Amino acid sequence: MAETREVSRFPALNEAHEVLEYIRRTADGVPDPCGMAVGVRLGLNEMGLLREIQAELDAEGWSVRVRLRLTSPGCQYYFLFKDTLEERLTVHPQISRVVVDWDPALDWTPADLSPDAQDKLGERRRALRRSGT
Repeated sequence: MAETREVSRFPALNEAHEVLEYIRRTADGVPDPCGMAVGVRLGLNEMGLLREIQAELDAEGWSVRVRLRLTSPGCQYYFLFKDTLEERLTVHPQISRVVVDWDPALDWTPADLSPDAQDKLGERRRALRRSGT
């Protein structure tokens, strides 16, 4: 019975598109510390840090690969992002393997933020201006 409850905690991942969406949602549960420093909680997907995501079904379940990009060469959070995302994805009983690596291109710009993230940051900037901070 405990196993049934454990599985039902997670969404069913029967198709690759469901796995990819699950990866995006899970990545958005990993907050970017720089956004939090300015009072805005933004996840990795919202930040535009997911360069590439792949999911392939094998004999043991879904094998997942995520390629992260960084906002700048000085970003010190890659290993935090990698470890947290791997940990959160591997607890899903249908995901058998997770590989998170990084893209060395370093071509991220603020235009890569999702529209929702841009809205959140814009609202925060307006609130700070109104408060005189």
